[in-house]
Amino acid sequence: MPIVPPAAPEPNGVISDEILHLDFPGPDIILRSCDSHNFRVPKLYIVIYSPVLRELIRSVSNTSDVPNGEAGEEQEPLPVVKLPESKVTLYSLFTFIFPVAPILPSTTEKIMELLAVAQKYQMDSVMTHIRGAIARLDPPFIRPETALRIYFLTQKYELYQEALQAARVTLRLSMIIEDLGDNLEFHGMTGAYLHELWKYHERIRTDLKSGLLEFRNSGLSDEVQDLRCTDLLSSRWIDESSDHSFPQWLDDYIDSIAEAPRRFDLIEFENARASHITINTGISINGGDFRRSATCSCVVISGKVIRAFWEALTAVVHRVIDKVRTLGSG
Repeated sequence: MPIVPPAAPEPNGVISDEILHLDFPGPDIILRSCDSHNFRVPKLYIVIYSPVLRELIRSVSNTSDVPNGEAGEEQEPLPVVKLPESKVTLYSLFTFIFPVAPILPSTTEKIMELLAVAQKYQMDSVMTHIRGAIARLDPPFIRPETALRIYFLTQKYELYQEALQAARVTLRLSMIIEDLGDNLEFHGMTGAYLHELWKYHERIRTDLKSGLLEFRNSGLSDEVQDLRCTDLLSSRWIDESSDHSFPQWLDDYIDSIAEAPRRFDLIEFENARASHITINTGISINGGDFRRSATCSCVVISGKVIRAFWEALTAVVHRVIDKVRTLGSG
């Protein structure tokens, strides 16, 4: 069954009632939105998916066969359950319950509200379907440019699974949490939510320091451990008879991930290696004496070795991040 992705929002958020129509044979309950839209549906689907709505429907049905309308108001032939959600949110929710094409709302805020409503009504299987639809969105729903906003919304709606996912994506931001400054108001971030995110980043960095140190000491392959070179930038010129050591640039790169997790990126790694190679294959010394290092093995690291190193590093970083399953300091 196809998933209808979020579309561009309507100019004033006005959607025709005809678009929100659910036509099912044998409706026996009316679910009325806060903006007075009636959904005439068979209640069997509703009571199966939501124990909360099941009790609400039961209480309304036991009160009377028909609702008590105000003077001059035409009474509905079916029991009416009034819900506090808008017609747009309810319609999207119902598309994940009834046998129709599921439709996600058109904005990030509405998608988060949809998940929150499903959580409020204890619709566990519906939440699974909604999350599956979100996971199939292209571009990804939670990505660096949306992570902070989504993190705030997930905290607001107490969607802690999505909050942790968004927090993980913020690790890829080029800024650190302490540098957000005036952006906080733009993202709607409150002090408590920001503090939790800051504690999360701190814990990740702390755990990465120990995890990467262990990786450096015992997790490198023999091919990587055997790399030797001279770093001309830090050691000036060392002649060929001097001892060469493990590449300082690689040590520095591994260490840098713990300080700035965003540096865990293959492009960042290749840039660090390219910068080192540029320095060590040609440098001007003493006002023009051009020297080259012929012993820097970093120039000829094979693609196979690089892939093996990156896969091992990826396993370590992901394992450390996956261990942190809560926000804040817990």
